[in-house]
Amino acid sequence: MQIKFLCLSFLLLGSIAVVNAQQALKADKYLEKGNLEKVEKILEKNIRKDPADPANHYMLAKLYSQPDSQYQAIDSAHIHIEIARDGFALSDNRNKTRFIRKGMDSLKIEVLSLKIDSLAFEKALKINTANAYQHFIDVYPEAVQTKEAIILRNDRAYEIALQTNTPAAMQEFFNKYPNARQANLAKDAFEALYFEQQTKDKTAEAYKRYLQQKPHATYTNKAALSLLKIQSAGANKQTLVDFITQYPNTSAARLAGMILESLSEKMFNPKLLVHYKSGFYHFFNIDKKELLGFQLQAVLPDSCRLINKPLIHASKSNASQWYLKDGTFFTDKNLQELTYLKGGFYLLQEEGELEKQLLHLSNDSTLFDTAIDFIRLDEFTLAKKTASGWQLTSILGERILSQPVDSIWKMSELYFFKKTDKIAVAKAADLKKNAEDDYKTLSLLYTNYQLYESGDVWLASNNFETVLNQKLEPVIPLQKAAIKKIPQGWVLQKGQKYELINQDFEPMYNTSFDEVRAVKEVMALKSNGKWAIISSVDSKFPFYKYDSVRLFNSWVAYASSEKGKELIFLSGKKILLQEGEIFKILRTYNEEMVEAADGVRFLTVINSKNYRKVYNGSGKLIQQGLNLETSVITPQLLYVSEGSRQALIDSTGNEIVSERGATFGNLQDGIVPILKNRRFGAFLVKEQVLIPYQSDIKLRTYVPGQYFIFSKNNVLGIIDKTGKEVLSAGFSSIEYMSDSLAFVSREDKLDLINIFTSELLLENITDKKKVVSQQKNYYLIRIESGYGVVNSDAEILIPFNFNSLEHYLSDDTILWIAERSVPEMNYQLLAYFDEKGSLLFREGFTSEEYLKTVCD
Repeated sequence: MQIKFLCLSFLLLGSIAVVNAQQALKADKYLEKGNLEKVEKILEKNIRKDPADPANHYMLAKLYSQPDSQYQAIDSAHIHIEIARDGFALSDNRNKTRFIRKGMDSLKIEVLSLKIDSLAFEKALKINTANAYQHFIDVYPEAVQTKEAIILRNDRAYEIALQTNTPAAMQEFFNKYPNARQANLAKDAFEALYFEQQTKDKTAEAYKRYLQQKPHATYTNKAALSLLKIQSAGANKQTLVDFITQYPNTSAARLAGMILESLSEKMFNPKLLVHYKSGFYHFFNIDKKELLGFQLQAVLPDSCRLINKPLIHASKSNASQWYLKDGTFFTDKNLQELTYLKGGFYLLQEEGELEKQLLHLSNDSTLFDTAIDFIRLDEFTLAKKTASGWQLTSILGERILSQPVDSIWKMSELYFFKKTDKIAVAKAADLKKNAEDDYKTLSLLYTNYQLYESGDVWLASNNFETVLNQKLEPVIPLQKAAIKKIPQGWVLQKGQKYELINQDFEPMYNTSFDEVRAVKEVMALKSNGKWAIISSVDSKFPFYKYDSVRLFNSWVAYASSEKGKELIFLSGKKILLQEGEIFKILRTYNEEMVEAADGVRFLTVINSKNYRKVYNGSGKLIQQGLNLETSVITPQLLYVSEGSRQALIDSTGNEIVSERGATFGNLQDGIVPILKNRRFGAFLVKEQVLIPYQSDIKLRTYVPGQYFIFSKNNVLGIIDKTGKEVLSAGFSSIEYMSDSLAFVSREDKLDLINIFTSELLLENITDKKKVVSQQKNYYLIRIESGYGVVNSDAEILIPFNFNSLEHYLSDDTILWIAERSVPEMNYQLLAYFDEKGSLLFREGFTSEEYLKTVCD
């Protein structure tokens, strides 16, 4: 019957015209009886007669929509009912009347059309594929089931896409069906699948590729955070700066920026002054010198007036509350430990808890961690203790080591790890990761280490030793040898033999030695039972001739040979010691000369009759005599005494000062005091000037090299280096304030005067204190009217009208805290001034308010 259907349809569709024949409608009664053969004959006859008759199309639509057809020709039925509808609408009234009389009208056409739509929809439901639903939608766009078909098509297509579960399948779905209710789900699924597919190996390069391809996608922030975590291992500031530059619009970039900002300690952990007023605690930032714009009702200062701890401890309803120092609420935990780890990180331990919590001031969950303990190794690296040991992590919590160790520490720029009795060492570059699971396996090879100022590191492994440079590259390979650092380079002891390597790690000599000794620039080398002495000044090939040597310092050595005992100077000069002669290296015990002690180069050779010869560091004889006494003043100045003659000589032997019957003191403040005829003078070492003998007591320096305090008739004054009086004697004490100003006292009265004019600047001073900030001197002074502050020029910075005045020194500035009480009004005035005396803050308090934040 399907072939006949197609033939009939072909005949009808081949020619359409307006007709008046309605013979086809007679076939309806046979169709109702199921006599399809009769229907077919009638329709074949009528089609040949008038293929354009709407009745033919109507009956064909009825025929093709019979259940026996099993939807095979339902699309043809749809075509014919559409033609029938159009033909009926175009018919004139006469023909319409005939059609109606024969059983076809517009209502029956519409009813049949709805039936055909329903059958076509049933066919799509039975097939239940996206294509079947799409076919129905395309062919039956006006059907009432079209909307439902669209939904079913979308559902079925989404099911298939989910079963395929690939980015391509999801992309195809939302491209084909952009208005589907699953379109957003498909897009989300596509983004998830695409992200998973593109970053499945979890490498930094994969995340970079994804971010390049998808700079504004759903998973962009996740990819950026994953990349930042990987890059945080072995990171530095530039790492975060580069990340922010490359991915500026990501949440990870904002996190990186916040971490960088957190490195500024003054921004997030300033010192705060606290005061209580009108029921609230108020806070003053010492570093910024400003009153902060928040208040708290109950605060526990950790010292008088100050909040030094990393958080503000407040309380509310008997519960603890902790705030950042900008007033932001941080936590309400009851803490038994609070430690600031720098860089915005806090280590907290709640009461009764074994584990500690690592929190960042931002309270960002990415930076939160828990463990038994944490140690901040540097700005970007932490050691984290767990039950299995210590793990190395970045500040973003990125695990770095494949296995935990027993301990982790950092020295200079190197990281050290210990497990059992073995040590490993790594540099920051070794900690960098290329993927999330790129965990570092340590080479725990060594049992001991030593780090040098050069950055080189010596490592030992049982009987094997090596030296690595700052890049941890082996500059002395691991070998069975004892390696020792000397000023000239390195000594390698292999069994009973020694080898020398210079500072560039190249062999010094193409030979080995029986023994090596080194002191600063001098080496002693032993070969075949004889010693040679080599200096960095004279590094020619060693000449072995000494039976024994002793290295004292960089400028003189002692050696013995068949010729006798010799002193060998760095200059090359040699002194053969005679029988019974001994030598003594002169040293300085003056505290003022401690830093210059290495530059003192004098020695004395003494014979059995106590005849002494004094040599300088070049081996030149500069003084000699019987019972000669010597002491070092400076590296260029030597005191000598022989009988009643005392003298100062320089390092070449030139006599600078010579006196008989005088006594020389130790160097102090650049002068050597000299007592002669019961009067003190002094020798100015730097200026090579002798101050005349005119003081009752030892001269003291007032301004180095210029002015000196002297005594006349048991009162003090000031003279210059020529002995001329600058300030006439008349004071019981003189204390330096500046080159032109001094605190002086007489009859228990302390004043501030100009030493050149004797002008009285402040009088009746009862208390004073010197405060130094940024190499400037300030003086906190009390006179009868109260406390005040002046600078070293005696300029009044803070007036003398306060009952108390304190100072607070921060890293680079000073803050003055002044108070004045008015007891009769139960009133206390508090004021803060900067180092220049500018008023920063002033407030009045009742006694009750004042006592809230001060100590007794």
